[in-house]
Amino acid sequence: MSGAHGHQTGPRTVVRGVALVLRYRLNAGAQARSRGLRRRFYPAGATLDIVPTMSDQIAPTTASPSSRSRRGQSFVEFALVLPMLLVLLLGVIDFGRVFNAGITLEATARNAAEVAAIQRLRDRPDPSDYAAYYTSLHQLVARTACAEAAGLPESPEQVHATDCPNLAAVRACVHDGIDTQCGLPIPGFDGATPSQCTETAPATAPAWSPGGSDDTKSHWVEVRLCYQFTTLFNLHLSLPMEAGLNLGDVYLQKTRSFVLDCEPGPVASC
Repeated sequence: MSGAHGHQTGPRTVVRGVALVLRYRLNAGAQARSRGLRRRFYPAGATLDIVPTMSDQIAPTTASPSSRSRRGQSFVEFALVLPMLLVLLLGVIDFGRVFNAGITLEATARNAAEVAAIQRLRDRPDPSDYAAYYTSLHQLVARTACAEAAGLPESPEQVHATDCPNLAAVRACVHDGIDTQCGLPIPGFDGATPSQCTETAPATAPAWSPGGSDDTKSHWVEVRLCYQFTTLFNLHLSLPMEAGLNLGDVYLQKTRSFVLDCEPGPVASC
């Protein structure tokens, strides 16, 4: 095939021309789409000199000395604050534990007094042997209290290591004018009473008035309990000038009474 100047136009020349035309059109379409995206995502007048592609390599960045210094400062501050946060957290947990133990101890004292009062009504004192009768009644109080307090953690101070490992002190009194063992250690549950148990220790306990000695007074049973609660955060420090700091042992004390279900009058009638 001949051209206007006599040059030959072969098939290869035609294919190359078509390929150039297609490449030009593809490039033009890509540029148009790129301009459209730029107008869509960039405000008017903004320029984008370099458009990175997936094949571009991104140079690694290194932290400046100032940023490293800020991170180090944050770690130091966190290390200083962490102990205080832990102490605060343990304090909140211990507050809930000691509150629950106080409720349990209060219910224990009340239930023990009720059981003893009911037993006192069912089985009246024997005039021939008051001592044995009231000893048995006090032991009933101790057994009931120890059973009710079984859900509490074991106390370091115990009235009985096997039968009652949860209470530090148990005392009882039947206020009917006859019980002469008010506040005395209960046989079988007579472990050493800690001095911190001020409601039950003989040297510091309030007076146990027998009560009910005349016909105008009601009769009732009184129960006093002491429990040594140990916190999670246990700290004992000896300070100068014979001072000290003890954090960890809290002595909970509860006193509850239960009135006998009988009219005021002579003991023989109740």
